[in-house]
Amino acid sequence: MIFAWHVHHDVLVEAVRGTLAERADYIQRAKPIAERELRLRLLKEVKGELPPSFVQAWARLDEVMATWGLKLWVYASPQYGTHAAPRHDGVEGDWVPAIAALHSVECPLCPWDGRSIFPSPSYA
Repeated sequence: MIFAWHVHHDVLVEAVRGTLAERADYIQRAKPIAERELRLRLLKEVKGELPPSFVQAWARLDEVMATWGLKLWVYASPQYGTHAAPRHDGVEGDWVPAIAALHSVECPLCPWDGRSIFPSPSYA
């Protein structure tokens, strides 16, 4: 299982289902032209070590999804609660400070505001 930064605009880090190249291709085909450069620049594999509890949460989520035969993107959000991946916007989890610190090292000059890579009212 690999983890990546900014697979989706409103998720800081998550496990990648498929490959980063597939996601980049999807961004090139389906996302608004004005968003593509930023999305592609920020989409990158996590190089450092993520907290073990975070990785374990993703592994448990994958087990449950496989058991149910689900293919869903599930992550923490204000609407759905904490599942496996924190959005780093106040979601509970012992991993949040460590992930935020790793993100600041691996993703410098990132516009992430704790909710989105597009910090504007339209993405609130």
